[in-house]
Amino acid sequence: MELDQATLDQMYSTAPNSFLGGATINIGWKRSAFALPAKSTYIQFQSSTQPLVSLNKNLPVSSTIGSVTASITNTSGVFPSAPTASNVPSIPYRGRSWIGVQGKDPSETVIYSAYSYSN
Repeated sequence: MELDQATLDQMYSTAPNSFLGGATINIGWKRSAFALPAKSTYIQFQSSTQPLVSLNKNLPVSSTIGSVTASITNTSGVFPSAPTASNVPSIPYRGRSWIGVQGKDPSETVIYSAYSYSN
């Protein structure tokens, strides 16, 4: 599994497709013919002005080979927007974002693809 570029772009504010915040985030990944289907995702967003929001969500199993997408909804709140870049020395930390997708093989070995950004 490999997270697609649109998903990666959501992770930081200077990207062309940054995540603006909200209850639902769309993620996508590429699945090769030999990769196991994704079973779950873990999403985490935090900014310097908003608290950490973490969500682990089971994914519908898809037999799709190639590009796969899922909409993840936080039913107990909203995700903050992607962290903004800080160029102020007195504010060295502005936030972090993290998205991971995992699958498991028949022997319960976890296969994981993840990306994180902190600022």
